Amino acid sequence: MTLTAEIAEIAKNANESRVLNELFDDVRDFIRRYIVVTDHEFVVLSLWVVHTYCFQAFDYTPYINITSPTPGAGKSQLLRVLKLLVNKPESADMFTTAAFTRTIDKYQPTLLVDEMDAFFAGNKDRAETMRGILNGGFSRARTVGLCDGPQHTLRKLKTFCPKAFAGIGRDHLPETIRTRSIPIAMKRKRRDETVEKLRERKVRAEVNTLKKQIAAWSERNTAYLEDAEPEPAIGLTDRGDDVSEPLLVIAEIAGAMPAKKARAAMTKLLAETNRSDDDVGVELLRDIFELVPRDVPFISTEDLLSKLCDLEERPWATWGHGNPMTGRALARRLKEFGICPTHKEDRSCRGYYRDRFLDAWGRYEVGLSLKEASKRPEPNKTGVEQEVSTRPEKRPADGWPSQDSPINTGVSDTWTGETGGASSRAAPSGTRASSATSHE
Repeated sequence: MTLTAEIAEIAKNANESRVLNELFDDVRDFIRRYIVVTDHEFVVLSLWVVHTYCFQAFDYTPYINITSPTPGAGKSQLLRVLKLLVNKPESADMFTTAAFTRTIDKYQPTLLVDEMDAFFAGNKDRAETMRGILNGGFSRARTVGLCDGPQHTLRKLKTFCPKAFAGIGRDHLPETIRTRSIPIAMKRKRRDETVEKLRERKVRAEVNTLKKQIAAWSERNTAYLEDAEPEPAIGLTDRGDDVSEPLLVIAEIAGAMPAKKARAAMTKLLAETNRSDDDVGVELLRDIFELVPRDVPFISTEDLLSKLCDLEERPWATWGHGNPMTGRALARRLKEFGICPTHKEDRSCRGYYRDRFLDAWGRYEVGLSLKEASKRPEPNKTGVEQEVSTRPEKRPADGWPSQDSPINTGVSDTWTGETGGASSRAAPSGTRASSATSHE
């Protein structure tokens, strides 16, 4: 490329950044006229609106999860505002799963769905089918199989498109959909917070001009969007990185400051719904980590359940229809992490050896602060201290180790935040500094 061509390319990129910044300002200012949310939420909503015009350039499309603790907090109003701004809006307040999938496959719209809490509280089979559709619709690579026509011909339908949901309560969506979404928490306005009344017919010309400008910008920059790899936000899991990446790509085109604001917004808004400990199983691991001291090698099931149920504002005391968690329920949850109850060595009771938790604690970064997690060693590096079992090794008559032999878990003290009693071994392979979770 000649010097003249390089200068022209730089000037073109600078112009595209300027145009995008102006579009962000226009989108944000329009939303701000009718909606009260935080600055981080304004940043995300502005980016998400632009992303609806170019989502085909990405492997994933983040959902928007609009929640409110009570009716009248503005969640439906926000959907109305978004409907005016996004690309190919399609409201879907009442729908069947067949209509839902066919609409997406044919039009690739931006779906705006209100009252999702009522939908998922209804027919369980229908809700489970929809959960699977929405889980797959987050990824470009996923499709849904559907038997069509009198011959029941199998068709694969695309369900990949931008989607925004609104409902009462934080948990109105299933867990797997929440972790694919960016939460927008609506609250009732204070008396000193004022907004304009939305009259759609009066703003139609304004938003149509804005939409044409966003569409034109997206068309000019599609090739760059497809190849870009943005700097990730801090403290997110693998799933959180997937959720945030499309919006961070767009923000980076706008410049260093918009990108910085976007990363801060993602870290703030996704800190709860997309961190690895959001799952109730990892919450259980965390509480056990806090309850079982390092110098206690074994805890009985009875004592562990008693300690768990004594914790305030935790779910264990009312686990099963208001009743405390049972030993069987505890074992079922821990079995998902490869942790099973066993007899104490003197066979006086059943319970759990502490060293059986070490691998799970390390993989799910239980006990780590965000700063500590960022200092995790790289995989397959030697010289890392680890906490290992101090339980005496059992050997049968033939001299070979039994199934109850101590396990080299490969979990370092620097990961669990513990010191002392360690030996030098390699860190476990396959771990990642960004996250210890895997996709479903």
